[in-house]
Amino acid sequence: MLIAIANLFLLMRNSLRGVDSPRQLAGGVVLGMMVGMIPKDSLLAFVFFLLLLISNANLITGFLSAVFFSWLSPILDPLSHNVGVTVLTYEGLQPWFCQLDALPLAAWARIENTVVTGSFIIGILLMLPLYFVSYRVMARYRDALVGWVVNNRVTKWIIGPPTPELQES
Repeated sequence: MLIAIANLFLLMRNSLRGVDSPRQLAGGVVLGMMVGMIPKDSLLAFVFFLLLLISNANLITGFLSAVFFSWLSPILDPLSHNVGVTVLTYEGLQPWFCQLDALPLAAWARIENTVVTGSFIIGILLMLPLYFVSYRVMARYRDALVGWVVNNRVTKWIIGPPTPELQES
C-alpha cells in the first residue's frame, strides 16, 4: 500500500516537473471535469474516463479534477436538472431523442435522465473556457506547484528527499 502511494507521489512529481506540457495538464483537467460532473452510473462518464486514459492528457490532473468535480457535482445538480429538463423537453429534439433511444447502448448512457443530460451539456459548454484557464494557470504556476509537491513534508516522508535537479526547479 505504501509503495502504491509512493508511486502516486512520484508520478505527480514527475508529471508536474516538466515531463508534461501545460497543454497536457490542461487536457487532464478538462477530461477530469467531464468524468467528475457526469453521474457515474452513465456510460458517458466511462467514455470520458476512457478518453482520459488513452489520450495524451495528464492522468494526475485528470484524476484530481475528477475528484474535485465529483465533490462539486451534487451542488450543481439542481442546475443540471433544469438544463436537462429544458433540453429533453425541447420539441425540436424529440425525434432525435427517439432515434437515440433505439440504439443498443442508449439505455446505459442514461441520456433520458435530466441530471445526466444537464451535466453533459454544462460540461460541454465549460470545456473550452476551462481548458484555456487551466492552460494559463499551468503555464504560469507549474514551477510553484512542482516546488510545493517536491518540498512537501508528506512527499519527503513517502518518497524521500528530492533529487538535486528537482530542488532547482
